[in-house]
Amino acid sequence: MQANPDKFQFLVLSPFQKEADFQYVLDLPGTQLQSVQQAPLLGVLIDNQLKFNSHVLNIIKKCNFQLQTLKRLSKSMGTTAKLTILRSFIASNFSYCCHIWFFCSVTLMDRLDKIQFRGLRYVYGEYDSPYDSLLEKAGMDSIELLLQKTMLVEIYKCLNGIGAAYLADLFEYGRATTRSKGMNLQVPRVDSALYGLHSIRYHGTKLWAALPNFCKTAESLDDFKSGLKDFKGIKCKCRACKFTNSVSF
Repeated sequence: MQANPDKFQFLVLSPFQKEADFQYVLDLPGTQLQSVQQAPLLGVLIDNQLKFNSHVLNIIKKCNFQLQTLKRLSKSMGTTAKLTILRSFIASNFSYCCHIWFFCSVTLMDRLDKIQFRGLRYVYGEYDSPYDSLLEKAGMDSIELLLQKTMLVEIYKCLNGIGAAYLADLFEYGRATTRSKGMNLQVPRVDSALYGLHSIRYHGTKLWAALPNFCKTAESLDDFKSGLKDFKGIKCKCRACKFTNSVSF
């Protein structure tokens, strides 16, 4: 079968900028393929350094367009209808495959929060209210807190045999103590920040350790999600240590 270059692409993944930007050529019977720096897959834009900044920029662009639609409709719709549109039409972009782009730059994370802030202003027509007040009124979370909760749900599913097997292999239980009774995970050793500290394997373990035992021992996924409702997240904005600070419930 002859390869059709219009139906597939290939990337060369590398942590080094020069290697990632180099143009590679793949010789196939009857054709040649040139490497690309990024390619879409199932709605996610994958780049050759796995930073996913380009994908987040696409989310921002898409949400800005959707916000304009909400703004036009805001004068002719009730608050409940507008909030439903914000949750289902705009905020749903933030939770789709969010685990892989969780470690995007702080600047991009702030831009996502600003989009949600603008949407809440259009919903309630309160342009002087602070972001935290509007989030509480709508029963929503900030982007960072939403991503933390989503990650914790996936970890719970993995540890209880209802998650993806390839994700479950990332985590292992640490030594059992009288206090933890085996509920804590083993913190992995890492060699770098970009592909070590900023990884689900490392940060997920740190985040899980911050949970109280009643969440870790929840009997069902619904009970676990209910326990997360009062989770306030980790406050530090530093990309290297934000998951190691204290958590308030």
